[in-house]
Amino acid sequence: MNGHTCTNRKRETRKLVEKKLADTPNTDDILTSVYWEFSNQEYVSNDTFTMDIINYIEDNKANWNPKGIAINSRKVCIVYEAFITGIEQLRSNETVIDMSYLDEECRIDGVFQTDIKAYLTADNGKYFTNVELLRKIHNQLAYKDLGNNEFLEGLEYIETDGGTSIYRLMTGS
Repeated sequence: MNGHTCTNRKRETRKLVEKKLADTPNTDDILTSVYWEFSNQEYVSNDTFTMDIINYIEDNKANWNPKGIAINSRKVCIVYEAFITGIEQLRSNETVIDMSYLDEECRIDGVFQTDIKAYLTADNGKYFTNVELLRKIHNQLAYKDLGNNEFLEGLEYIETDGGTSIYRLMTGS
C-alpha cells in the first residue's frame, strides 16, 4: 500500500469520526460548575458577560471556561419554569409546553406557573460556547418571573428530538 492511499484513508476516517461526533448529541449535564444569578439586565457582548460572571463570585474564576464548547450543535431547546401573566410575555422563539396550564382555572394571584421551551441558535451555525449559551439563556429569562429560583444550577439533558437536544434549565434559590 502506498503512502498516498494510506493518507486518504486516514483523512476519510477522520471525516467519519468528526461527522459521528457532530451527529451524536451531548447527553451530559452542562454549566453545573458556574455560579450565576439571573436578572433583568440583558447582555449584547460575550466579553462583558464573561467579566460579570468572573466578578460574580470567586469560584467562577477557576470554574468558568467561556470559550469551551457547551453544545456541539447549531440549535438547542431549553425548557424552564416561569410565572407569566399570559402568552403575550413569550418571546418569538418560545412556546408553552402545555397550553392547558394557561387555562383561567390555573391562574393563581394573576399568573400562570408553566414550563416554557425556548429554541436557541448558535451564532456560528455550528456549536455553542459556554459564554454564548449562558448569555442567550440569561437574556431569554430577562423580565421573566422565576419565583425564588433565580440562581443557575446547570442544564440537565432530557432528550433529543429531531436532531435538537433538549435541556431542562435547573434553577434554585
